Amino acid sequence: MAQLQNIDRRKLLLMGIAGAACCAVRPRPSVAASTEIGPIHSVNGYKQALALAGWRNPFAIVDVGATWCQFCKTLDERIFSDPRIEKMLTQIALLRVDVTAWDANDLALMNHLLVQGPPTVFVVETATGREMNGTRSLGYFDVDNLAARLQPFLRS
Repeated sequence: MAQLQNIDRRKLLLMGIAGAACCAVRPRPSVAASTEIGPIHSVNGYKQALALAGWRNPFAIVDVGATWCQFCKTLDERIFSDPRIEKMLTQIALLRVDVTAWDANDLALMNHLLVQGPPTVFVVETATGREMNGTRSLGYFDVDNLAARLQPFLRS
């Protein structure tokens, strides 16, 4: 069984390398996340990102954004860069879904994630992709709100 897991991990690593174009670092300000993957533009890219994030993190915050979304800019400039959130992101991966193009791939990904549009933020379990109850927000929220939603997923 251990050999099978090693083989699966090698395949995932190769998939991650091959899929680097879909999971490159987003050209937005980076935050101090232990694992930050994006931009993600497809269902397959999202699944690869979950697998890669799962190597280091049991949970990930999914940030669905677009360059034309004004609050998405606020998320990067003020909320994800807040010292309290940056500290939390050392234990929780950050998956950046970019739906700027609003094309067929973006719409399929939004449908897969049950997202109506940006900005949408929620926490998932990286091993299963299951969304954690009570973590989703659509639209505006502040640092205190996000910190409260992330707190239950931190290791002591």
